[in-house]
Amino acid sequence: MIRLSRKGKIDLFLKVVSDPDRKPLNKILGELIKLSIINMEFPGHYFTSYLFKNDIVGVENYLPPKLTEKIAPGLNDKRLKELLDNKLYFYLFYRQFNVNTPRVLMFNHGERFYMNDEVFTVKSPEDFLRRMKILFELHPLSKSVILKKIYSSSKGSDIYKIDALKVETNHESIHELFNRIIQSEFIFQETVIQHPSVNLLNPSSVNTLRMDTFIDKGGNAHVLSGYVRMSTCNSFVDNIGSGGCMVGVDLDSGVLKRYGYTNFHLNPTERLTCHPLTKTVFEGFRIPFIQEAKELITRSALLMPGLRLVGWDVAIGIDGPVIIEGNFDYGIRGNDLNYGGYRAHPVFSKVLQEFNMKQPVKRAGLMT
Repeated sequence: MIRLSRKGKIDLFLKVVSDPDRKPLNKILGELIKLSIINMEFPGHYFTSYLFKNDIVGVENYLPPKLTEKIAPGLNDKRLKELLDNKLYFYLFYRQFNVNTPRVLMFNHGERFYMNDEVFTVKSPEDFLRRMKILFELHPLSKSVILKKIYSSSKGSDIYKIDALKVETNHESIHELFNRIIQSEFIFQETVIQHPSVNLLNPSSVNTLRMDTFIDKGGNAHVLSGYVRMSTCNSFVDNIGSGGCMVGVDLDSGVLKRYGYTNFHLNPTERLTCHPLTKTVFEGFRIPFIQEAKELITRSALLMPGLRLVGWDVAIGIDGPVIIEGNFDYGIRGNDLNYGGYRAHPVFSKVLQEFNMKQPVKRAGLMT
């Protein structure tokens, strides 16, 4: 969470006050007091969830930050956290059950690499370049690969893309990347070929769905909500923290909602109604294969029932959905915002009830 300086808070307040789409100031003040009493903390999410906008009702249904940070870790078995946090383990586990996830073509641990049933050492940029050429020769249909840190590549950081053409022409950038790679561990993953209709949102990024699942006490998996993410520029990553935006999705129809949300701290009053580059209007836009995406994450959730509350990143390929990764502690706030307040969600209210019972002291801030 970004901590604002005193000047930053003043600037934020002035922008909200000058927003023509805000609620009357007396109503804003009243709702801030109300949420402070309910949650027993200052309701910073009143601003970051755009609750000051005049079309937003039921502000008490939105979850405060301190609560969202605790729920998933409180319900999930921490012994299984490694399965989601380690991207290589995630791939190896789910591929054995034929879950559709991008193939890992190569991975490394420092200078030691594995590719095509061979373990080898790469000690120089020139040798790395040669190995990349071999990789693309072995997989001629792959025009690029995505590199992700096996650990800690969240929010779009430590993610790189190597194009087959760059291997032949841009040796300098490959050399620079090599020096980063051998300092850590990476997977080299095939790039998902995105469905043409999803490309209409932004063709530069793989525009993933973030969908969350909950496994109840009876062992039943529920898909709670979803939103689609996309870059707002020409980046190949879609994360909000890397300059992307998110738009809520109706899980029955796959149709997008009206507004897109960017990084609040960069533009605290703006909600997008279309993509700034492609000009594709969000409201009414349909994501294909939404039912298949729900079935895919439901099956994936049930394969590891100790992970009861998970946020899944799902790409929509030409032939259907592809799971990119699962997230142990996915923050919940994006889903809460795009759903319209998880306290009003018929299933998530049960999540809150169970979470409350696990706490040593029940407080007003954990209201269901």
